[in-house]
Amino acid sequence: AQGAESEKIEQAKKHLTWSAAGLLLIIMSYSVVRIIINYTLTAGTPTQQQIDADAAIAPDVEPTDDGEPKTPEELAEEAEDKADEDSEAYKDSKKNFDEAEKNLQEAHDEEVKAEEDVNKASKELAEAETAFNNAATEEDKLEAAQKAKEAQETLNEAKTSQDEVVKAAIEAQSQTIKAKTELDNNTSKAAESKKNAEEAKAYGVVDKIIKSVK
Repeated sequence: AQGAESEKIEQAKKHLTWSAAGLLLIIMSYSVVRIIINYTLTAGTPTQQQIDADAAIAPDVEPTDDGEPKTPEELAEEAEDKADEDSEAYKDSKKNFDEAEKNLQEAHDEEVKAEEDVNKASKELAEAETAFNNAATEEDKLEAAQKAKEAQETLNEAKTSQDEVVKAAIEAQSQTIKAKTELDNNTSKAAESKKNAEEAKAYGVVDKIIKSVK
């Protein structure tokens, strides 16, 4: 009787062991199935990390005329057009700046010449006045006075011309500064547009790769 009881106890232990193993298997199967279902449902959905990464390189998306977002190809084309436009503006401003610098140099050269003319006329007037003071006869004084008068007129004309040259040089300087400011602005715009075009083009490539993987 005792042997039969021991046999029943052993069978009961085996039943409990198999029941526990079966319960564990069911729990594990449920976990595996749940993982598979979650993976299937989220396979086509980008993660927040992917969304943030795309947003970091994606250009601003403006709607088209029909209200639909522009494609990466359209954005890249627009960015390229803007880069070309800003590049042309840079070239024009560079041309204007070079011309302004040339005009400024010519104005400076005119200033130097005008100053030389004033100095020459001043010297001639001084010589004429000295000759007048040193004239021994009335005739020599009259001749020296006439030369001094002519020298004074020449000096006045030289000073008037010098004033005009100085004004032109100031205007040339102002135009050069204006052209330089415009050149700096267009240089920055062209560089920024080129950078945006390269980023938009790269984003288009990345978008194609992502779509092909999906």
